[in-house]
Amino acid sequence: MTSPKAPSPPLAHVPAPAPATLYKALAAAGMLSPLMAHGAVVTVNTLAESAPGACGLLDAARTISTGAASGGCVPAGALTAPNTVNFAPGLSGTILLSGAHTANYGVYFNAFTNLSIVGPGASTLAITCNKSGITGAIGIEHGASANVISVSGLTVSKCAVAENAMLISTGATGNAARIEVSDMLFIDNSSDGGGALRTQVRGDVTVRNSTFTRNSAANSVSAVNIFAVGTVQLHNSTISDNKAAGSGPAIQLIGSGTEVDHSTIVYNTSGPDAALFYGNNLFERRVGQKAAEVGINKLSNSIVCGNSALDARSAGQSIATVNNWLGNAVPVSSFVGTPNVMGCSAASLSGNLGALSNNGGTTLTHALLNTGSNPAINGGQPTAPGLGSDQRGAGFQRIVGAASDIGAFEFGAGITAVEPAVAVPTVGAASLGALSLALAALGMRRRKQTKSEK
Repeated sequence: MTSPKAPSPPLAHVPAPAPATLYKALAAAGMLSPLMAHGAVVTVNTLAESAPGACGLLDAARTISTGAASGGCVPAGALTAPNTVNFAPGLSGTILLSGAHTANYGVYFNAFTNLSIVGPGASTLAITCNKSGITGAIGIEHGASANVISVSGLTVSKCAVAENAMLISTGATGNAARIEVSDMLFIDNSSDGGGALRTQVRGDVTVRNSTFTRNSAANSVSAVNIFAVGTVQLHNSTISDNKAAGSGPAIQLIGSGTEVDHSTIVYNTSGPDAALFYGNNLFERRVGQKAAEVGINKLSNSIVCGNSALDARSAGQSIATVNNWLGNAVPVSSFVGTPNVMGCSAASLSGNLGALSNNGGTTLTHALLNTGSNPAINGGQPTAPGLGSDQRGAGFQRIVGAASDIGAFEFGAGITAVEPAVAVPTVGAASLGALSLALAALGMRRRKQTKSEK
């Protein structure tokens, strides 16, 4: 199957909230620790990774990592407290990472305390790479005093790396930190293996309101590769048109309890031996983990369909499934629960799912088309705990109608309600001329009738 191509990301079309506004919203939603409202704030004010007298992203990382000012980055507050990296109002465009620095990454943060990286919006600011073959574009290692690591509101694109476009790792001394990735766009990244986003942490991992598309891997995972000793959650996210040439899936999630909810996983391709989305190890027990420690594994309100090979695979654990639109799942006995719409195929999607595009918000989504029989519209559960909006964020409510929709997009939410395209008949010049004469004659007749009535 040839998957449809997504357009280039609209990096200048969708208005995004100011960094401070987005940060407050994340904190109010409980996505950031209250402690992260205090501590040092380092504001990146230039698209250059480093520039004399200015605060570039590379200098911001050095400031956070060393606890001392670097370049033009002057932290506001004590660097020993929870820290925030944000971006100056009005800063938009692309930050180009020119080479390899600490740990062979384009930019590397050693977060010895809580760290929040708050971008202005994925449609506003992108990070890309100028050198291929580096280990990764963005590396974040959290230390023994870091409890929350949060990254939001950025695009990571066009990075050709050895392992992963973004790595968040516990490191040698890290504790059971909580990792939160939200409102991100990962697009057109390539790696030998590891995924566009990779985590190796001792705590919990949550990914929400994010899109992964056109990422590729020569081997292993192409898009999302998450390992966590704690729980793993994927909410309101789109994983579309990613490719793994080897045996890896598009998504591999390993944790002590994994939940995928209101997400759209479509049009991904993989090597001949891989299962897409679930892969060989999705929901797999970590090494040495006792059965009693395994949490609930759940798949709900999600579209998993139109992928090459298998759509979903479990490593043998039972997956509680409810209100999904599913294609192939192996082993079938592992995917238990009702109600689900089964038998989805690429043909099923073609008339019910729009192309990946800008449908509002700051990331890219697949809109649901109102065909009158779209199983995803109002096919989800009647409640969506913890989700006040669909993937597009504020202004796009999660539930419109009697129930939520299946997938990351809610039909009719906000101002963007997408209908199927209607063919407009072509009117030739001769026909248009005849129509004009007919309308003119009709107008003349009405004027004569009006005069006679007088």
